[in-house]
Order: sequence, then structure tokens, then C-alpha cells
Amino acid sequence: MTATDQLELAQPTLNSQAPYLEMAAALGVDVSGARPEDAGEILAQAFIRLMRETGLRPGIAALSGYGEADASALAEEAHAQQRPLVMAPRAVSNRISKASTGRRCGTGDAGRATSRDPAVTALAPTPPHTLRHNYRRLAARARLLKCARFAVPGEPPQAVTGDVREGVPVVRERPTVLVVDDTPANVALLGEILKPDYRVKVAVDGERALRLLASGSPPDLILLDIMMPGMDGYEVCRRLKANSATRSIPVIFVTSMTEVEDEARGLALGGVDYITKPVSLPIVKARVRTHLALHQHEVEMERMIARLEAQASELEEWNRTLEQRVAAEVAQVERLGRLKRFLSPSVVDLLLSGTAEDPLKSHRREIVAVFVDLRGFTAFTETSDPEDVMQVIREYHEAMGRLVMDYGGTLERYAGDGIMIIFNDPLPIDEPAVKAVRMALAMQERFGGLARGWRDRGYELAMGIGIAQGYATIGAIGFEGRRDYGAIGTVTNLAARLCGEAAGGQILVSRRVQGSLGSSVQANPVGELSLKGFHRPVAAYAVRPPPEAGNAATA
Repeated sequence: MTATDQLELAQPTLNSQAPYLEMAAALGVDVSGARPEDAGEILAQAFIRLMRETGLRPGIAALSGYGEADASALAEEAHAQQRPLVMAPRAVSNRISKASTGRRCGTGDAGRATSRDPAVTALAPTPPHTLRHNYRRLAARARLLKCARFAVPGEPPQAVTGDVREGVPVVRERPTVLVVDDTPANVALLGEILKPDYRVKVAVDGERALRLLASGSPPDLILLDIMMPGMDGYEVCRRLKANSATRSIPVIFVTSMTEVEDEARGLALGGVDYITKPVSLPIVKARVRTHLALHQHEVEMERMIARLEAQASELEEWNRTLEQRVAAEVAQVERLGRLKRFLSPSVVDLLLSGTAEDPLKSHRREIVAVFVDLRGFTAFTETSDPEDVMQVIREYHEAMGRLVMDYGGTLERYAGDGIMIIFNDPLPIDEPAVKAVRMALAMQERFGGLARGWRDRGYELAMGIGIAQGYATIGAIGFEGRRDYGAIGTVTNLAARLCGEAAGGQILVSRRVQGSLGSSVQANPVGELSLKGFHRPVAAYAVRPPPEAGNAATA
């Protein structure tokens, strides 16, 4: 049998008028041969043992059923003072202190006397006639230890919690009912029927009721008499309803005024019910229970409405800026969508995913520029029909554009038979010069097939390519409503001039590109060229196709 079970079984004896020795025997103490003058000390030692076994110590959180608010307050006080939640009478505390410390507490220091046993602390002196009452009170608290929750010493006490609302434990406290009546008999009667289920507070007149309400701990419901000295119940109710802090507290008038006009006046002032005296106790309990439930429902509804209003405010703010944000996003998508004309699909997808910077924003970067141009195109256009010219241009652009995409180049612009391609922007790549030269070789090989078909139709066309490497300023070029992706710098001019010097089927590269090729591609020097727009001669190199590519072209 546990200590708490023993206390519970001993409760009838503890509540009786039995002598101390009989109470100690009920707690399991062997009292055979004990002297009557030692009865108080024997009983005190029995409580010390049981409290130690049940765990009653500093840091007790709350005692279920004793009133959570009261228990929490007592627990906080006990925690702050590092003492247990025990009330021992003066006579017993003196005996305990004498047994534990070897000295007896006098009247002056009884409130300060402490035991070396952590389970018991002597509190304020208690008159002898209340000794048995305090023992009953102590036993009643100890009996409730089955439902008690304890905190670790040194940590703040915890309240007994019930359900969890939005992840936060909700304290289950008994509702508080304030009884306002100047007749003691009425107060006693209402308190008797309400105390088993509610915490009851009392005010004997209207002024005291208002002061109690202003103290910061409002009740959940008020039972209000009307005829009282000084301020009557009507005025109390009017002031309650005029105050935003107390307006929502339900008020039930309990009065001997039975006229219909009196009831109508009370309800008009904001009362939720009107009970006439003499009261029916079951009716009072039922109406208190009903109005408390309605009040709790109203509180929950107000809390829900507040949450909904907050969400509605957020939604309104979100909707207010939605149009602007949608317009901005659409503009961004359209701007990036235009890049599909210049970039490979994989680069466009990367840009649209938002993981790369906006390529239309002006920036400076080292690039490799490739310029492609047809030889004999002017003569061809002068001697051919426009439809034939457009057909040749279409086949040429389609074949070269596919290779640009395959090698990860960026199509900067078309200019009739001229095409400008850049590498290393908008996304950096490894070995841009090598990739540009390999693309140029693939272009010449593919153009050979196109040229043979055109030759059969009487069109004599060839293609030259120039490649340069250097820094350029890149971004959007144009005007509002028509902006295109473009690069500006000496590197693009040099690529175009090298292309102009290249013979049909030839690829000319700058010294910087030749230095970036290494041994992967062979490039032979063709000497220094005097190019338009350049004050000094520029060294140029002719890329030699790999042997297998040359054999294929010859075949």
C-alpha cells in the first residue's frame, strides 16, 4: 500500500474527533505503549514520514481538486520562498523543530522556525483550538497527492493543464462566481450550493464589488442583488456594462423584487437572467451553469473572430499588392521569354527558374565572339529572285542556328547573311574559346553540304568565320517595348573584321583565342592584318580542321 493510499484510507479518522494516538494509528503508526503526552509528536512524525514518501517537497506545482488558481498561487509562493506547501500548527512545529534542531521555538520565532527535514516548514503560530482543524486540512491536501504534479526543486512551478489549444497547454480552472449581496444568509446559501463546482467570491455591497472587479481578476459570472445600501444592483450593472473590461461578464440578478417592470429594467441594463427570491437551488445551479457555458462559447467566438479578422487583414494586404506583383512577374517572364530567340533552351530554362541573374541587366564580362558571314551573297541577291534568296537564307539560318544551340552559344544578332554569336554569357562556361572554335569547324562542315546543294541550283556561295576573345559590356539594347540582348566592345568588332578577311571556308582567330586552344585544335599564323578601326596590325591565325574533318570535306 502506498503512502497516498494510506492517507486516503485514514481520512475518515482524521476528519473525526478521534484523539491524536488514534489518528496516528490510522496512519499506520504502532502506538502500543505510547504515552498520551507524546501523542502530538508521534502524529507529527507520522505526517513527516508520509509526506516524505509521497513526495511533498519544495516545488510542488498544484493540487488537483483544491482549486487550480489557489494551488498555483500557493505553489508560486512556496517556490519563491523555497519551502514546502505544508501548513503545520504551532504546537506540532515546535515539537518538530525541537526533535530536529535540538531547540524549542518560542512564540516570537514560531513563524520562522524550520525543520532540517525538507518536507516540513513551520508557518505562522496557530491557536491550540485549531490544531485538529489544521491536521484535517493537512491530511486533505496529502490525500490529493494522487492527482498532484511536482516540479523539480529550483524550477518554476507548473500549473495543472488540460486540453491543448494551438500547441499551448490550457489551464483548467474552476469558473469564478462573484456573489454581491448585503444579506449574510443569502451569501451563505449561494456559497454553499456553488462552492462544490465553482470558486466563490463575495462582496457585501456595490462599491466593494466594483473595487474587486477593478483589482485585475474579474469573475466569470456575477450573481447580483438589487436592493443594497449605497449603490443598488441596477447602478452596479450599468457601470459594469459601461466598462469595456467588464462588459462581457454575464450578470444574473438575484432579488426579491418580483415586478415585471423590475425584471425588464434589469434585462435592459444588460443582465442575462433574473431570479426572484426565495430562490430554488437547483434552478440557480442550472442557470449559472448555462450562462457560464454560453459565456465561454461567446469568448471562443470572439477569439475566433479576432483570428479571422487578422487573417482577413493579411489577405486584404496580399490582394492589394497582388496586381503589382503579378504585373512585375509577367514582365519578367516576357523579358526572359524574348531571350529564347538568342539562347539555348537549357539556358532559358535556367534563367526562368530564377537561379541565374537577369542577363538583360548591364554587366561586363570576358567573352568569345564569333562572326559568320557569306561570301558571294551580294552577287547572289542581285541575280536571284527574292523567293530564292529567302529560301537560301532560311536554310542557312536554320542549319547554323541549330549548331549554335548544340554548342551552348548565345545568338547575339542576325544581320542579313551575317550572324554574331558569343560564348561565356549569360552563363559562364569552361573553355569558351575551344567550344567556339569547335562550333565554327562544325559550321564549315555543315555549310559544305548546303553549298553543294546550292551549287546544283547555280548558287555559288561560301562562308568565312572570325573569332576573337576579350571583354565586352553586355545587356539590353534598344528602347522601351523593343529591347534586345547585345554585346558592345572591341572584341565584337575584331571578330567581324577577322571574318571579313577570311576566305570562303576559312576560320580566322585572334592571338588570344589561339593561345587558349592549346593542343586541342591546330591554328597556323597568317601574319599581321591591317584591319579597319584598329590603329595597329593584328596577328591572325587560320584554324586547320582535324584530318578526319578535312578528309570528309574532300570526299
